[in-house]
Amino acid sequence: MSFSGGTAQQQLQNSAAAFSVEERKQLNDALKRANEFELAEEMDLMRQPLEGQLLKFTNVVQGWQSRWFVLDPIRGELKYYLKEEHRNQQKVRASVQLIGAVVSPSQEDSLAFSVTPAAGDILKLKAADTKARQ
Repeated sequence: MSFSGGTAQQQLQNSAAAFSVEERKQLNDALKRANEFELAEEMDLMRQPLEGQLLKFTNVVQGWQSRWFVLDPIRGELKYYLKEEHRNQQKVRASVQLIGAVVSPSQEDSLAFSVTPAAGDILKLKAADTKARQ
Protein backbone atom coordinates (compact mmCIF):
# COMPACT_ATOMS: atom_id res chain seq x y z
CA MET A 1 0.00 0.00 0.00
CA SER A 2 1.49 3.39 -0.92
CA PHE A 3 0.80 6.71 0.79
CA SER A 4 0.98 10.12 -0.85
CA GLY A 5 0.88 12.80 1.85
CA GLY A 6 -0.49 13.60 5.27
CA THR A 7 0.40 11.80 8.44
CA ALA A 8 0.62 8.04 8.49
CA GLN A 9 -2.37 7.90 10.85
CA GLN A 10 -4.50 10.03 8.51
CA GLN A 11 -3.46 7.92 5.55
CA LEU A 12 -4.34 4.70 7.37
CA GLN A 13 -7.69 6.09 8.43
CA ASN A 14 -8.43 7.27 4.88
CA SER A 15 -7.65 3.86 3.45
CA ALA A 16 -9.57 2.01 6.19
CA ALA A 17 -12.46 1.33 3.81
CA ALA A 18 -10.31 -1.34 2.16
CA PHE A 19 -10.07 -3.22 5.46
CA SER A 20 -12.55 -5.66 6.99
CA VAL A 21 -14.53 -4.64 10.06
CA GLU A 22 -12.13 -6.62 12.30
CA GLU A 23 -9.07 -5.04 10.64
CA ARG A 24 -10.57 -1.55 11.09
CA LYS A 25 -11.17 -2.29 14.77
CA GLN A 26 -7.58 -3.47 15.20
CA LEU A 27 -6.31 -0.43 13.29
CA ASN A 28 -8.33 1.96 15.46
CA ASP A 29 -7.13 0.23 18.62
CA ALA A 30 -3.50 0.46 17.44
CA LEU A 31 -3.90 4.16 16.55
CA LYS A 32 -5.49 4.86 19.93
CA ARG A 33 -2.59 3.14 21.76
CA ALA A 34 -0.10 5.08 19.60
CA ASN A 35 -1.78 8.38 20.51
CA GLU A 36 -1.80 7.48 24.20
CA PHE A 37 1.88 6.51 24.04
CA GLU A 38 2.79 9.76 22.24
CA LEU A 39 0.89 11.84 24.81
CA ALA A 40 2.55 9.98 27.71
CA GLU A 41 5.96 10.53 26.10
CA GLU A 42 5.28 14.28 25.72
CA MET A 43 4.13 14.51 29.33
CA ASP A 44 7.28 12.69 30.48
CA LEU A 45 9.46 15.17 28.56
CA MET A 46 7.60 18.08 30.17
CA ARG A 47 8.47 16.68 33.60
CA GLN A 48 12.21 16.63 32.94
CA PRO A 49 14.28 19.40 34.53
CA LEU A 50 15.74 21.93 32.11
CA GLU A 51 18.97 23.73 32.78
CA GLY A 52 21.31 26.10 31.07
CA GLN A 53 22.91 29.49 30.96
CA LEU A 54 20.89 32.69 30.82
CA LEU A 55 21.77 36.30 31.40
CA LYS A 56 20.16 37.93 34.43
CA PHE A 57 19.82 41.67 34.78
CA THR A 58 21.30 42.77 38.09
CA ASN A 59 20.69 46.10 39.77
CA VAL A 60 24.02 45.95 41.60
CA VAL A 61 26.10 46.09 38.42
CA GLN A 62 23.32 47.65 36.31
CA GLY A 63 23.85 45.11 33.59
CA TRP A 64 23.51 41.55 32.37
CA GLN A 65 25.38 38.83 34.26
CA SER A 66 25.69 35.20 33.23
CA ARG A 67 23.96 32.73 35.58
CA TRP A 68 23.19 28.99 35.54
CA PHE A 69 19.45 28.24 35.76
CA VAL A 70 17.62 25.02 36.61
CA LEU A 71 13.89 24.70 35.96
CA ASP A 72 12.20 21.91 37.92
CA PRO A 73 8.69 21.45 36.46
CA ILE A 74 7.70 18.86 39.08
CA ARG A 75 8.37 21.26 41.96
CA GLY A 76 7.34 24.35 39.99
CA GLU A 77 10.62 26.00 40.85
CA LEU A 78 13.31 27.99 39.06
CA LYS A 79 16.71 28.07 40.76
CA TYR A 80 19.81 29.88 39.71
CA TYR A 81 23.48 29.69 40.56
CA LEU A 82 26.36 32.08 39.95
CA LYS A 83 28.17 29.34 37.98
CA GLU A 84 27.34 25.88 36.65
CA GLU A 85 29.86 24.31 39.05
CA HIS A 86 27.94 25.71 42.01
CA ARG A 87 24.97 23.51 41.09
CA ASN A 88 26.89 20.41 42.15
CA GLN A 89 27.93 22.15 45.37
CA GLN A 90 24.31 23.08 46.19
CA LYS A 91 25.19 26.82 46.22
CA VAL A 92 21.78 28.12 45.14
CA ARG A 93 21.86 31.88 44.65
CA ALA A 94 18.06 32.19 44.58
CA SER A 95 14.95 30.12 44.05
CA VAL A 96 11.64 31.28 42.60
CA GLN A 97 8.33 29.47 42.99
CA LEU A 98 6.59 29.49 39.63
CA ILE A 99 3.08 28.71 40.85
CA GLY A 100 1.15 31.89 40.12
CA ALA A 101 4.13 33.45 38.34
CA VAL A 102 3.80 35.31 35.05
CA VAL A 103 6.38 34.95 32.28
CA SER A 104 6.36 37.88 29.85
CA PRO A 105 8.38 38.53 26.71
CA SER A 106 10.33 41.77 26.60
CA GLN A 107 9.01 44.54 24.38
CA GLU A 108 12.53 45.90 23.75
CA ASP A 109 14.55 42.71 23.15
CA SER A 110 13.41 39.57 21.33
CA LEU A 111 15.76 37.42 23.45
CA ALA A 112 14.71 38.81 26.83
CA PHE A 113 11.79 37.96 29.10
CA SER A 114 10.76 38.50 32.69
CA VAL A 115 9.50 36.16 35.38
CA THR A 116 7.17 37.83 37.85
CA PRO A 117 6.53 35.48 40.78
CA ALA A 118 3.42 35.68 42.95
CA ALA A 119 5.76 36.81 45.76
CA GLY A 120 9.25 38.19 45.43
CA ASP A 121 11.36 40.14 42.98
CA ILE A 122 10.96 40.15 39.21
CA LEU A 123 13.69 38.32 37.30
CA LYS A 124 14.74 39.95 34.04
CA LEU A 125 16.37 37.26 31.90
CA LYS A 126 17.93 37.04 28.47
CA ALA A 127 18.77 34.00 26.35
CA ALA A 128 21.59 33.55 23.85
CA ASP A 129 19.14 32.74 21.02
CA THR A 130 15.42 32.26 20.35
CA LYS A 131 15.59 28.48 20.91
CA ALA A 132 17.11 28.95 24.35
CA ARG A 133 14.53 31.62 25.15
CA GLN A 134 11.69 29.27 24.24
